[in-house]
Amino acid sequence: MACLLCLAACEDPSCVGITVLGPGESDPRARTIPAGEVALVPLPDPSGAFLTSAGFQDFNGLAGFVDDPLFGTTRAYAYFDMLAPQNFPPGFRDRPIREARLRLIKAYAYGDTSAVTTLDVRQIAEDWTAVGATADTTFPVMDGIVTSFEVAPGDSLVEVALPEAWVLANDTTLRAADFSNLFHGFRLSTESTSGAVYGFNGRSALELISEEDTVRYPVSEIFSHIEATPAPTFLDGLIPLRDGSGTGVNLAFVLDTLGTPALNTAFLRVTADTAAAQADLPAGFVRPLARELALFGTFEEQDPLILGQATLDPATQTYSFRSNTITSVLQSMILGREPVDGFAVGVPPTRSSLDVAPLVGPPAEGAPRAVLILIPTQD
Repeated sequence: MACLLCLAACEDPSCVGITVLGPGESDPRARTIPAGEVALVPLPDPSGAFLTSAGFQDFNGLAGFVDDPLFGTTRAYAYFDMLAPQNFPPGFRDRPIREARLRLIKAYAYGDTSAVTTLDVRQIAEDWTAVGATADTTFPVMDGIVTSFEVAPGDSLVEVALPEAWVLANDTTLRAADFSNLFHGFRLSTESTSGAVYGFNGRSALELISEEDTVRYPVSEIFSHIEATPAPTFLDGLIPLRDGSGTGVNLAFVLDTLGTPALNTAFLRVTADTAAAQADLPAGFVRPLARELALFGTFEEQDPLILGQATLDPATQTYSFRSNTITSVLQSMILGREPVDGFAVGVPPTRSSLDVAPLVGPPAEGAPRAVLILIPTQD
């Protein structure tokens, strides 16, 4: 994998010009190479984050059920762990907890938001780790529902009062000095087959109220277990990419038959049919479009490696992956080397969502392609 981060040696054509970015497909020096194989393939989908993770406060735990007529059904389970604050009001740990409630900051929705969605709260049974866990991972929970609550479409803050009996049974644990070792958080889920999946972010907390004080234990760990079943058919000519599904779009290119041209720069480009993503939505149905995608280098016996990310260009409906690393990889492939086994497009793991991107497939115009900007040869 180290070769992905190294530029070619000075005697190789790739030594020249790879930091020059910007030209497009209409550039007279451009060669456009369509992907020879485009298909959905398994792609590991990390869906957890810890307090120290970049962007943690905006990371979502997903819970609920959605039946999407275009993309299929998804059931999501959100796991949250909490951390005691560094400082407490004097005497807080000496006074019994009278009330406890979850303060859930709702920041994401996918599905039928016209209906009220009911979520169940269960207590997680043992220590668990969100970082590195993929969306197909599960963690055990205790028997019995702690409580249930409703999520309405207009809610941004959802406050969930925990039952008095639960507070009494867990009072000493909640005030204990080793709280983080004794308590493992909550799971949110639903048994319903309608409604929406909602995301609650890292600004959420467990709020404890004693006779004199109110203390918030911030969320420290978030994870989403996702069970996705694709629709049996999809729109002709489009590829149904969706976050949380554990799949990505594989791209294969034949580049070692081009001779040995030197690249000024190179990029990979895919096109989304954003109109199809929003067409014929039922009333009140929300289907978020992926605003950012990631390009991975794939390997037979190693985890995929992110080569770059791209934001949707609304004017052209395209995601363009370009970086010095991508140019170097494509130059090496032209020269007959194999720095990666292949490429795959998916949603960046820094997000936890069910965002969709209906991508244009071959042989249509706009199908995935590599665009190579050549350095003219000297006559």
